Amino acid sequence: MKKIILLAMLLLVVVISGCSSGNVTEQQTTETITTENSGNALSETTIVELLGQDGFSPMELTVNKGTEVTFFNQMEKDRTLTFQKENSREMFNSPLIGPNDSFSHIFDTEGTYLFWDVGYGVKAKVIVQ
Repeated sequence: MKKIILLAMLLLVVVISGCSSGNVTEQQTTETITTENSGNALSETTIVELLGQDGFSPMELTVNKGTEVTFFNQMEKDRTLTFQKENSREMFNSPLIGPNDSFSHIFDTEGTYLFWDVGYGVKAKVIVQ
């Protein structure tokens, strides 16, 4: 009987140690949609969610040159995004993005673009290859 209890406890310790990990990393997922346009060329659209004070999902995104990125506003108020090409004065703003609405931009030039919600200031980035 003692052997069974000892074996059960050992098994429990193994199961518990296998379930927990000291290095937990959060993996961001993106939704990419590939479509064929009228010229039979494939184009990609990637979706970024606006989360207000929690920033964006994902916070960093790597896309190919020519990819359309759609920024979806889950907030209850209008939002505006500002974009700035890293190490440059090149900047642009989105129009107001209403609740449950979106803004799309095609990134045609390689580089890193920082962007932020004007109301919250949390910065994220799009890396264009």
